[in-house]
Amino acid sequence: MRSARTERVLRLVPPRTHAAPVPPSDAEPVVSQRRPIERFAQYALREVIARGGMATVWRASAPDGTEVALKRMLPSLAESPRAVLMFSDEALLGMRLDHPRLVHTFELGVFENEPFMVMELVDGPSMSDVLSRSVTLMRPAAAVYVVEQLLEGLSALHTILDDDGVEAGVVHRDVSPNNLLVTWDGEVKLGDFGIALVTRGGTPHAPGVLQGKVGYMAPEQLAGDALDARADLFAAGVVLLELLTGRRAFARDHELATLAANYAGYSRSLDGSLPGPLARIIRTALAQHREERFPSARAFAAALGEARAELSLGAGREQLVQFLGEIAGTLRPGLRTTVRSATGARQSADHRSSLPAGAGLASRMAGRIARDARSLATGRRTLCRASEAPGLARQRELFAYRFGEPPCLPQRALLTPAATRAVLTRLARRRASGLLVARSGDREMRVFFDDGAPVFIASSEHEHLLGERLVRLGHLSASEVELAVERAARWDCPLGEALVDMGFVSARLVFHEIMEQMRARLRDLGTWSGGELGFVEQARPGVSAVRLCPSDFELPLGGA
Repeated sequence: MRSARTERVLRLVPPRTHAAPVPPSDAEPVVSQRRPIERFAQYALREVIARGGMATVWRASAPDGTEVALKRMLPSLAESPRAVLMFSDEALLGMRLDHPRLVHTFELGVFENEPFMVMELVDGPSMSDVLSRSVTLMRPAAAVYVVEQLLEGLSALHTILDDDGVEAGVVHRDVSPNNLLVTWDGEVKLGDFGIALVTRGGTPHAPGVLQGKVGYMAPEQLAGDALDARADLFAAGVVLLELLTGRRAFARDHELATLAANYAGYSRSLDGSLPGPLARIIRTALAQHREERFPSARAFAAALGEARAELSLGAGREQLVQFLGEIAGTLRPGLRTTVRSATGARQSADHRSSLPAGAGLASRMAGRIARDARSLATGRRTLCRASEAPGLARQRELFAYRFGEPPCLPQRALLTPAATRAVLTRLARRRASGLLVARSGDREMRVFFDDGAPVFIASSEHEHLLGERLVRLGHLSASEVELAVERAARWDCPLGEALVDMGFVSARLVFHEIMEQMRARLRDLGTWSGGELGFVEQARPGVSAVRLCPSDFELPLGGA
């Protein structure tokens, strides 16, 4: 795609690094009473308008007086070839885009060893600012209009041609209110192409390496599968629901729980208050299997147009402008930040003051609690007193490892690989909810099902424990797991959440390993024989669950 604004696309050469910044004159305006305007290359930096994990974005003035957005890479990253490559890829893609719904990039350069890009300035807030600072819901016509404009931009992005004249297969991968900008007169633009993926001739991102905002990712994006445009359409559906209801489809009180909810799929209860046509559109956009979603941004937008006509929604742009005017007083101040605080909800003084192993009574108590929790988790111990280890009684319920109390199994079968495959298929087909129990000798596994999908798997095998798996794979040390088990008991939370909140591992890594752990347990179950297999209807695990898709557990057992 050739840009019609070639007069503003500058050659990719670094500005002269020997040029000293021009000192400000007395007549120049200032950003504050304390700091005069800075000079960067040929640009005058006015104010910081956004900060992220890779760069800072400034409102700046070009030599001809045009206001632009200047994105400066953080100095700490400028020495990283990978970071510089990602930054330049983002700029080069932005320079190819010439569409009113997409933020255009004018220049990529280097000044005093600091990479930067110059983009068009969108004079207005992000939709994230609008959602977080407004106390009333946006009118349906305005919400539909915003997403229609987003889809127009996505359609242009998804169909951009490469140098060979073939669709490049670009996927934005980070469609969210934070990257959706709106002007005060109602223009909507999608920006931030920092993690956009070109799928033609490329490969899917590595498993466990997730890029984007968790609450807006399609299930295949969370799973690390190859992506196409329908991942962006899923995110657009999440945005639509959020604009209409003020609620995020998958947001939970912990990032790990948000990942699990997102991968589990959309709950229809979220759109119960919406008019039928809009509810149906959201359900289609958020289908767990991409084959059931809209095939393209154009098809999604057409469905919204039909719904707008059916519901007799008014002029969306005018209503958006009116809404922005009503809340303008709360939107104009402030700085947009694209990086969430790394401080976890359970980061507390007791963590910071923890003693190392062998450093006194507190440390010895922590070690005993960890050992007792592990004994409960593996079934080697079935009883505990609260006075012995605070939180262990609840921890026992939380982990659902209650092997000392075998349930009554009204439906029993001889345990064989063939029987296991047949039972899993039958439970999935009838969308059963309950507990599948397998016993073979001194081994036991419990698989909790919800609506036909495994959501929690407990195993008596020591090597199946999450902590043991993370240590075996080199993600953690044994002492870190011991400390996290003790913290999980004290905080009354799952081990994975404790590991994340203590900063030992990322939520995305834990989520990926939980998924792999569940698949590994099912593969192992498919080899068991010589025992009994039973199912208890409507039994619940009592813990936050990670739902597997049918493809996650049919393939490992299909050839056994």
